[in-house]
Amino acid sequence: YEPIGIQNSVGIHILQKILTKPNNSTNTCGRIYDRKVLQLSSGIEEPGSVRWELAACLLFAWIIVYFALWKSVRSSGRVLYVTATLPFVLVLAFLGRSLTLAGADLGLNYLFKPKWELLGESKVWVYAAAQNFNSIGIAFGSVISFASYNKQNNQILVDTITVSAINAVTSLIVGVFAFATIGNIATEHQISVTNVIADGPGLVFVVYPQAMTKMPFSNFWAVLFSSCYFVLGLTVSLQ
Repeated sequence: YEPIGIQNSVGIHILQKILTKPNNSTNTCGRIYDRKVLQLSSGIEEPGSVRWELAACLLFAWIIVYFALWKSVRSSGRVLYVTATLPFVLVLAFLGRSLTLAGADLGLNYLFKPKWELLGESKVWVYAAAQNFNSIGIAFGSVISFASYNKQNNQILVDTITVSAINAVTSLIVGVFAFATIGNIATEHQISVTNVIADGPGLVFVVYPQAMTKMPFSNFWAVLFSSCYFVLGLTVSLQ
């Protein structure tokens, strides 16, 4: 198994889990996401209707996955060379742009300021171990399956070090990008960074679109970000 596809699960995990929209926020992006895209019902007792637009997008994604896999693992390997490297280029572009946003230093200061007292909490180590298992893909069936196509004399130690290094660097890059954007949002809303950070799926469809509206050429950045997230999802599906 080549290390080129591993890093994308890192990006997906961080992008989904690191933050969500600011607490008590009723911004336009949030309203569009909740009311127009998802059309959330009032509760579980009202399941609502099928969102045919989302169903069509899901079908389209599965069709792409099918054509990427239908000629055996070799065809998926060629696709992974593109889908695994393209997000790197896009994330680096976002990184450069996010560092120029107002308040980026506020988020970076929060990211790199250690809280030593937390190292004594067991749940911190549990979360860290879970993140490493998820991002590196330890014992994942797909990774084992891909590894079976390696040459018998493949340098597994070199691959292991390479994958671990790529994983660490990618996590750092995405973390800097994310927290620079968090700092910008906190500055724009005049709230603390801790009020922006939370857990939930609103990051991709609420927080980042909200931040991009304040960027020059916002439509351009929005298309790039959507493309990046789509490619990341496709890569994970192929794995």
